[in-house]
Amino acid sequence: MLNVRIDGLEPLLAKLDAYSAQLAELRKTVPQELVAWQREDMRRKYPKMTVDEQDNGVMASTMIWPTSRTALQGGRRRTRAKGLQPHRYGIPQRGPHGPRSNRPILREALRKQLTERMNELIHRTLQWPST
Repeated sequence: MLNVRIDGLEPLLAKLDAYSAQLAELRKTVPQELVAWQREDMRRKYPKMTVDEQDNGVMASTMIWPTSRTALQGGRRRTRAKGLQPHRYGIPQRGPHGPRSNRPILREALRKQLTERMNELIHRTLQWPST
């Protein structure tokens, strides 16, 4: 017959409970850090973010537009009188918003700043309990 006995399991369970409390705190601070990144690094006055809380985690996301949203909606434009507009010759534009760009929407520097912020938050929040 095989008997298994484990001594000292209570301190390990206490450490795991403390670590799970740190994870629960991290779920609350990640969306706040994303808003701070938008305000400080992206210089957004009104950061817009959606937060989806689930049983096993939280998902925070934001929309990053290549240009302003009002330009994409086709707002009021100033036009000249019909007879005064010069005729344009040349390559026609693609679609109503002009030619597309191959640039990424989120600049590399902003992506790096977001990565550094999140890594710093994880290192600051999650630490293995010593007792």
